[in-house]
Amino acid sequence: MSQEKEITLQFQDVMIGRIIGKGGSVVKVVREQSEAKIIVSEKHIASEVRTVTISGNVKQIASAFGLIVDIVVKHTLEPIEMVLLVDVNVPLLGLLRKAEGLEVTREGHKLMLTGSKNAMIVLINGILNTPEWETEEKRVPL
Repeated sequence: MSQEKEITLQFQDVMIGRIIGKGGSVVKVVREQSEAKIIVSEKHIASEVRTVTISGNVKQIASAFGLIVDIVVKHTLEPIEMVLLVDVNVPLLGLLRKAEGLEVTREGHKLMLTGSKNAMIVLINGILNTPEWETEEKRVPL
């Protein structure tokens, strides 16, 4: 069995509604198709952003991420923007900077990603398959 890993994404509240779907219908399909665990943070009055945490093995996370990116692409024009919350070490940051067609800006433990759907998927697969990637992430408070 593959080691369980986790990634956390941050979205504007409007996009979270599209990811969840009416009565949770969309996120339920993502969970079923990917077999990943997906947790969406509660809505807070003082914040316009929420997090989506995806956990499972590499294949499950990559599948769920791809499905979520598909949802985002349906509702925005490319290049898409996404925030990844992760404890980024130096070797991983080098990998991110080399991702073709993807602009990566680091702000503490936040990676602001701008690029195409394919670039995002390549990036996540690279992150999940990088040995230096740490599974215990440090969260950035919202």
